[in-house]
Amino acid sequence: MGASIRGFVFKFFMFLVFAGWILVWIMSPTSAFFTHFSGPIAERVSLKSYGQTGVYTLIYTAPVLFMAFIAALYLSHTKKHTNTNEGLRKFLKVNPWTYPVFLRGPLALISLAELALLTASIALYTWTLAKEEKILSLFLLASRWERKFNIVGKVFGMTGAVPFAFLFFPVARLSSLFRLINIPFEHAVRYHIWTGHITMFLWTVHGLVYILYWTMANKSQELVRWHKIDISGLTGLFTWIVGLLMWGTSLAPVRKHRFELFYHTHQLYFVFIVGFALHLGEGWLAIVIAGVFLFFIDRLFRFLQSMRHVEVVSAKVISPETLELTLAKVPDLKYPAASVIFLNLPAISRLQWHPFTVTSCSTVDVDRITIFVKCSGSWTCKLKSLLDQERLNENSHNYPVHFEAAVEGPHGHELDHLHAYPTLIFVAGGSGVGPFISILKDLLYKVHNKLRLAPKKIVFILAVKFSEELQILHSISPSSIAPDFSAADFLELHAYVTRESESDLESPVKLNELDHKSVIHFAGRAASSGNPNAKKVRAVAKTFGYKLYAATILASFAGYMLIAGLVHRFYIYPMDHNTYQVCSISGRGFASLLEYVVAICAFGGGTILLWNWSKSRRDSNLVDAPVIDPSSTKMRPSKVVYGRRPDFQGKQLLKQGEIRFVI
Repeated sequence: MGASIRGFVFKFFMFLVFAGWILVWIMSPTSAFFTHFSGPIAERVSLKSYGQTGVYTLIYTAPVLFMAFIAALYLSHTKKHTNTNEGLRKFLKVNPWTYPVFLRGPLALISLAELALLTASIALYTWTLAKEEKILSLFLLASRWERKFNIVGKVFGMTGAVPFAFLFFPVARLSSLFRLINIPFEHAVRYHIWTGHITMFLWTVHGLVYILYWTMANKSQELVRWHKIDISGLTGLFTWIVGLLMWGTSLAPVRKHRFELFYHTHQLYFVFIVGFALHLGEGWLAIVIAGVFLFFIDRLFRFLQSMRHVEVVSAKVISPETLELTLAKVPDLKYPAASVIFLNLPAISRLQWHPFTVTSCSTVDVDRITIFVKCSGSWTCKLKSLLDQERLNENSHNYPVHFEAAVEGPHGHELDHLHAYPTLIFVAGGSGVGPFISILKDLLYKVHNKLRLAPKKIVFILAVKFSEELQILHSISPSSIAPDFSAADFLELHAYVTRESESDLESPVKLNELDHKSVIHFAGRAASSGNPNAKKVRAVAKTFGYKLYAATILASFAGYMLIAGLVHRFYIYPMDHNTYQVCSISGRGFASLLEYVVAICAFGGGTILLWNWSKSRRDSNLVDAPVIDPSSTKMRPSKVVYGRRPDFQGKQLLKQGEIRFVI
């Protein structure tokens, strides 16, 4: 059986499992669901060991973790088959499902497939809303107006749990599920945004209806009452306020202009989950926990990686606004072009993490990771001030020893679709050129090593404010890929300097002088001068793999089943006997959440640490500092235009009928 057939069979099997899980959500608000599905399962599950939570875990949580587990195993054993450009080009065809439907507005650039997914999700929530109302209307006995308020409040509250169950899937950066269906994590974030808006809208209606209902019925004390064996208004009010705080600060105007406020308030997600568990108890928590479970595992991986500090090897001042930082990495750390790292510099702030696109390519720059930093905020300005001080220390021979950093990533996605196009157009401005440098390095490397055919043409258009920013292009060095390699046949670099009418920086002497003066060396200073006795530095290392991810899911879930079974069988059941009249809803919900967290941290974290410990015995993360050589051959623009911006209107870059891909 060929690899493509095996892949098709596996994905079809995954589709069947996923369809079955979605069918559970479709049937859950119906009376037939309990009569013919969950009821018979409950009769076969040991209620002494797990109670009703065991039934919900088996129905709602286990299928998702099973899919994530086998998807990780599949990805770890799937070999990457690299085709030539001709082989890929024959499959190039128009796919209307990937075309944007709207170009402006809140759904800007949403594809037809994403629009269909959003429509299907809203249909599921609407279906749940309608069916829950029909069922509740049969059981709630009260006066007419009280009955209506109670039904509306409960229906919106129960329906809000459905999108909440999907809320955390898109923000798991290491998710094997999204990797399997080829959706990058940065694209999946929009699904989190949509789902979050829907969740908070439904629960806001739920909260407002009950506030109005209790006020009109002279039951305002229910807002602050804590019930032992019933749902408490106080826990609901607390959770809703936390949710409103997160929701309000996540809206686009606040997020764009007050990002730190958005970021820090969004760290209240764990408080929100705790409030949910206290409000609704262990049963509802088991229904929605699958996405949260995978997100916690993702956070565990990222936390353990960020605990290992690495060293910044050098910093280069490219322009008054742009810096280039270089970190060492182990040679076996591979990542796709245009990946993203999250960087923390303890010397500036131990709390702030910032995302940066990697400008290096793991196949070319085997010993380093480089990023561009634009000085446009308080954190980046503090970084520049620190580097200015280090330059003074360097000039006075007070050499700095270490400049530490914590790193999460690199996180990225394969850009295989680029190889399907014979003509590429890249348009970038200033430090936004970063991802294109990484992509260009990757393309040039694959062309030189005959991993793909050379494209017919690559047109790279760069706009900068000042001519000294053209040093950004020095990160692309064909000679570093191969001494005899030249990309001049198919690569055109057009540079536009918008705020200068002329420049003398085209002189090689001037450029070399600027290079030497602008590079600040930290650890590895001796290596930059060719000293073989250079000091070892701590490098960014690989701490994640899909085999390890699968093992962590299995260990965490097994640990949870063990802990939950022991706690329920030997502590809760002897007191309560599954009557749910002794132990409070809030207490059982909080205990259940602790069981998930302890299982992931103890069993999942132990698996990761043991795996990495066994690997560190074979491979040390201490490497020689990368050699920073400013004298290597640089790539220069084919054309430099001063005093104006690129004018694309009416400008024909390609011949009529050429297939092209524009970024």
